[in-house]
Amino acid sequence: MGAINIDPPLKYMITKSKPFAFGVKRLPPSFTTLTNPLLTLTQEQLQSALEIFIFDMLIKNPDRKIGNPNCLTNGSTFAIFDHDLSLRPKVFSWDLEPWEGGYMESPEVKKHIFFSSLKGKTESLEVSDFIIFWKGLTDERLAEYKNSIPPEWLVNCENKVDEVLTFIKSLRNNIDQALFLIREVLK
Repeated sequence: MGAINIDPPLKYMITKSKPFAFGVKRLPPSFTTLTNPLLTLTQEQLQSALEIFIFDMLIKNPDRKIGNPNCLTNGSTFAIFDHDLSLRPKVFSWDLEPWEGGYMESPEVKKHIFFSSLKGKTESLEVSDFIIFWKGLTDERLAEYKNSIPPEWLVNCENKVDEVLTFIKSLRNNIDQALFLIREVLK
């Protein structure tokens, strides 16, 4: 087997990138970057866009916005990626959690790639799957998640993992209020 030639700028980017990465699915070539919000969405796209919006609001992901959508589309469905700014801990007393009043008034909410496409159009859409999932997320399952992390990834960050798991437990316990606030901002 011969050596692989890598373009020098790409090789430089690879060597300077973070050593750990995680990917889950290769998409067919028909997917392209969603660069602008779609103003007109089919009913199926509206449901998918709502699920992505809810997911991002719940995990406190401010990074799926115009100019940095982190979203691919094939014209009928979406694929999302890049969640590295999510699950941020509450650092200051004024930091709000998704279930706390005022969280949905953050300017970041209105910058979300799907906010304008969803505003005023979600009354007939279903969110019960989110409730079922979050309420069914047991402490034992969360422990399994932590135990599945390679030990070398936990070096110097096990406390951060515990903070994230504590956040997820709190979110689970407050999922009804969080979803209520998300529905309210989309009315």
